[in-house]
Amino acid sequence: MGEEPSISVNSGSVAIFFSNCTLNYVFCQNYPIRQLGNGKEVSFEDLVDMMLNLQNRGVHNINFVTPTQI
Repeated sequence: MGEEPSISVNSGSVAIFFSNCTLNYVFCQNYPIRQLGNGKEVSFEDLVDMMLNLQNRGVHNINFVTPTQI
């Protein structure tokens, strides 16, 4: 963990991706996640639990990456 050490020091930065983009952008850098729907569906409660677990582990920030540019 630790995507951007200069910003997040030792505890890291986490990105949570939401999948199934409705756009068909040819140069999408996250094609497997956005276009193919890779990943798993989780309930709201499970998402909250995951984020609280990350917080308890000392993660500096949690980023949400939306599947579309809109």
